[in-house]
Amino acid sequence: MDEQELRATLRTSLERHAAEADVTAPVADRARGEVRRRRRTRWSVVGAAAAVALAVGGAAVATGGDDPAQGPSTVDEGSADVTPTSTDEWRTEYWGGVAVDVPADWGYGGAPFDDGTACYPEAMIGPDGRRLRTSGDRGWVGRPIGATDVCALVPNAWEPSAPYAWLGAGVEPGTYEYDNGYVQETIEVEGVTVTVGTTDAGLRSRILATARGGEPTRCQHTYPGVPEATTGFFDSGDDGPPYAWVCAYRVVESPNIVEDGTFRLSYAAKVAPEAAADALAAQDAAPVQQVDCDYQPHEFVVLATGVPGDTYTRTVYETGCAGGTVHLVGGAKEMVAAGVKPWAHNGIPAVVYGPTGGRGAMIDSFIGPQG
Repeated sequence: MDEQELRATLRTSLERHAAEADVTAPVADRARGEVRRRRRTRWSVVGAAAAVALAVGGAAVATGGDDPAQGPSTVDEGSADVTPTSTDEWRTEYWGGVAVDVPADWGYGGAPFDDGTACYPEAMIGPDGRRLRTSGDRGWVGRPIGATDVCALVPNAWEPSAPYAWLGAGVEPGTYEYDNGYVQETIEVEGVTVTVGTTDAGLRSRILATARGGEPTRCQHTYPGVPEATTGFFDSGDDGPPYAWVCAYRVVESPNIVEDGTFRLSYAAKVAPEAAADALAAQDAAPVQQVDCDYQPHEFVVLATGVPGDTYTRTVYETGCAGGTVHLVGGAKEMVAAGVKPWAHNGIPAVVYGPTGGRGAMIDSFIGPQG
């Protein structure tokens, strides 16, 4: 079952259960209390179509002031999940040609598609890419990507319990007020919706004020198809330090975007150049990819590396059948864990599905199979 079929089945089940419910005042009050209780303990599976929830076990994350480009930091295995409150440190999140700044200790979760289905509307991945045991009151950044088969209809059968920012969500510009005091505001930047929900008007305004288009990165905003691996020399003579960026792309459904098969940037982040070099070395040593699969790709990842004033390289990680293919300048290689783990952290496990079939050693690096 693909992502669209899964969402359609879940939505039908959710609507059926909503229609069957007794909506008299005492029952509605009890239902709201039950929703809050379930959210505190963990999202439950809604409807027979989602009878098996994705296990999101993992260790608690202590983010502190870690550099996101360095990958996962130390984890206190014996403590509960940390609930950060500081907004002194910020990071930039990308969707298409739009960028927005959010508190660096926020995690990653889901956001509503155009039909209002969100899978999963709370933090399920920590800021370093580790799966959270509980989300607590941790804020999160959501994209309209089905990161799990545990879904909710937003806002009909959902109420926030932590602040959030949504990029490209199926939400009309404007303001929505929840009964529990959260206020959700949506604006549009270059055809992309940016939504922030909080009880703190100052924080909401501060985040929305950072939303902008045309952010210069080493990640191209769109591709008409899966690109070829390339290497070359910079035309400009400007010198600079070595860089590495991980750039994820997918065919997306988003407000004001016509489904035309174009791949749009779904995530971008800096990677330590040394980590990127390790990944490329591992892929160069991997077996040659022999399988030619007949399938329609829906996502890929570009590892962009280079030295300004000197050379640049574009390596393409294409997920799909046979465990994934990595397109190097010298040819196609099998995707291997050592070629993925150096860059597949932070938001990647909540944004990229990864190779079909998993290939065990990489399962925590991507969303992976659901259900």
